[in-house]
Amino acid sequence: MIVCDVDNTLADVNAVLRERFPGNAERESVCHWAPVPEGYFATPGGLDAMAIALPYPGAAEMLSTLARVEPVYYLTARPTCAAMLTTQWLSRHHFPDGAVLADCGPVRKAAAAVELGACLGLDDDPQAAWRYRVAGIPCCLYSQPYNARDFCAFTRWRDLRGVLDAAGCGDLVARAFPRRGWVVGAAPGA
Repeated sequence: MIVCDVDNTLADVNAVLRERFPGNAERESVCHWAPVPEGYFATPGGLDAMAIALPYPGAAEMLSTLARVEPVYYLTARPTCAAMLTTQWLSRHHFPDGAVLADCGPVRKAAAAVELGACLGLDDDPQAAWRYRVAGIPCCLYSQPYNARDFCAFTRWRDLRGVLDAAGCGDLVARAFPRRGWVVGAAPGA
């Protein structure tokens, strides 16, 4: 099982927020979200921001490749009222099927990942990554200004394969990206 965050891991929500709340870019380098009013994501404006956010290039393709060998479960801090919108967004942008668990902060994400038997966490939140690691689950972070020096970070989805090796997920890499002409698990030339 792979557990994956949505906002600012798959969906560039901060780009929408920068347009709606100009002048807050400097704060984004030290906090997870561009500053927004409390409860904003449960409002029509917040729901719209999540709905119109664009996916990061290559994210759907890479996650689909990984989903061929491990199911994906989406753990998101989005409010529960955004669960259906999130499922529709994932489908519209060709992400692999998977259940969505909303209203998941870092503590709940780690607990859910342990319960699900996750072999990998993908996120942008360094607190979530730290909690995954404490729980014994490797985590790779989609690089953002607030996490660039943390854990195994990747700046482009197409680079995730190499980062997975560094995170200790060599088995997942071998299963998801078998070498042409080789049988996974067989020695070369066998």
